[in-house]
Amino acid sequence: MGFIDASRGVYLAAVVSLALAGCGATHGRVQSFQAVLSGSSEVPPVAVPGYGLLNLSYDAGAKQLSWTGTYRALTGEATSVEIRGAAGPGEVAGIQFPISPVRSPFRGSTKISGAQDALLAAGLLYVTIATKAHPSGEIRGQIVRVQIPGQTE
Repeated sequence: MGFIDASRGVYLAAVVSLALAGCGATHGRVQSFQAVLSGSSEVPPVAVPGYGLLNLSYDAGAKQLSWTGTYRALTGEATSVEIRGAAGPGEVAGIQFPISPVRSPFRGSTKISGAQDALLAAGLLYVTIATKAHPSGEIRGQIVRVQIPGQTE
């Protein structure tokens, strides 16, 4: 393992530790997240007309993540929709969980683990939508926390 790999590992451990430390403060509160999807966010970037939006809400007390999503103008039918992590923009990571159905618009929910809770809080999850033409991902968006008017911290 090189210095850069070790530094990245230490940084990731610190971010996850800080996120875990802050999780108790949001117990029972619903937090809002969003991902804006485009081909330019894929790694490497993909020149496609497709775009999408994923809105998520997270009940930290119940560890319940819910979402609604849409996409348009893909090069073909979506073959998969996945939440992946731990990775920031410009990085790739493994599947945390698949989303189904894959047809737009889509909605769903799942219970997430403490580790996935920490990745969500740290901004290290992303959503990617694949097609036959782009099996590793046609459009992608980083999942980031958003403040909804009237929502309390």
